[in-house]
Amino acid sequence: MENWFPINTQKNRGLPINAHPGAFGCRRKYDFHTGIDLYGTPGDWVYAIDDGIVVSVDRFTGKRPDSWWLPTDAIIVESATCNWVYGEIIPNPSIKVGDR
Repeated sequence: MENWFPINTQKNRGLPINAHPGAFGCRRKYDFHTGIDLYGTPGDWVYAIDDGIVVSVDRFTGKRPDSWWLPTDAIIVESATCNWVYGEIIPNPSIKVGDR
């Protein structure tokens, strides 16, 4: 049976918790982390956790001269229950507003 969870737990270290900078609620330099970071490797698929429609694809982080960040996108999916934000995704020009 294919792994239904949004990440492949066989290849990843599990969910970040407590003081890990990717954990929900972790105190950062200027705020608290309001998401949870799920780590993968380049080329891994990102699976939706709910049915919905892509309502936005925008830049999430960008390469700056003083930064180690790679350019990434935030994809916002509207479902029947809420909006889901998939952040720090490697840009993929095939993902467009209106996609399911």
